[in-house]
Amino acid sequence: MTAFELADKVVLITGGILSRGARVGIVDLRPDTSEIAAGIPSPHVVGFAADARDRSALDDTIACRS
Repeated sequence: MTAFELADKVVLITGGILSRGARVGIVDLRPDTSEIAAGIPSPHVVGFAADARDRSALDDTIACRS
């Protein structure tokens, strides 16, 4: 996996990806990430509290939710 810098970049995810069938996972260090994601009106959005810089932590989080 290649590391890349996101400073001064904008990441835009539109609701259109949900209407086209995508499932969206939101990952953040905040412990209330799943509650925040639950506030998005779609059954295809889930939030994960994890350190996205730690590949092992991400793998563990996804494995627990699959």
